[in-house]
Amino acid sequence: MTGCPYDARRIYPPRDPQAWPVTVLTAEGVPLADALAHGPYGRCVYAGGNNQPDHQTVTVTFANGVVGTLTVSAFTHNNTRTLKLMGTHGELRGHLERGELDWHDFASGTVLREVVDTTGTHGGGDAGLVSAWLAFLRREADVPTPLAESLDSHRIAFAAERARQRGTVEAL
Repeated sequence: MTGCPYDARRIYPPRDPQAWPVTVLTAEGVPLADALAHGPYGRCVYAGGNNQPDHQTVTVTFANGVVGTLTVSAFTHNNTRTLKLMGTHGELRGHLERGELDWHDFASGTVLREVVDTTGTHGGGDAGLVSAWLAFLRREADVPTPLAESLDSHRIAFAAERARQRGTVEAL
C-alpha cells in the first residue's frame, strides 16, 4: 500500500460495508476485497486516470449584480456541507452536519437558529427532492420551482463544467 492519504485500500475497509461510500464499490454484490483488487478504486485516487476535480470554485455574476460562489473541496477530514449566504443586512450560515441554520442580523446583532432535518444522503436533500416531486405527482402541492428557474440552474452547472474543462470564463 502506498503512502497516499487518498488510497481506497486504506479508506474503505474500516467503514460500514452497508453504507455509502462503500456501497458504491460493492454494488451488485461485489465483495469489497474484489472491488479493491480488480476494480478502478483499488489505488490512490491520483492514479485513477480520471479528470474529475478534487477542488473547484465557481463564481456566478447574475444579471442583477448579485455574485454567488460555490466552493467544493475533497481536502477535508470530514465529508460535510456548509452553507454561507452573505448579504448587506445579514448572513445565513448552515451547519448541515448538525442540522442547524443560523441567521445573523447585522443591524440588531441577533442570531436566530433553526434546526432542520439533515439525515439521509446529501444532508437530507435527496429525500426532500423526492418528497416534493411525489407530492407534485399526487397533486398534493404546486410545482416547487418554476421550470425556467430549474433550467437556469442546470445551465449554470453546465457552463461551470465547460469552464473547468476549457479553462475559460463562460457566459450564459
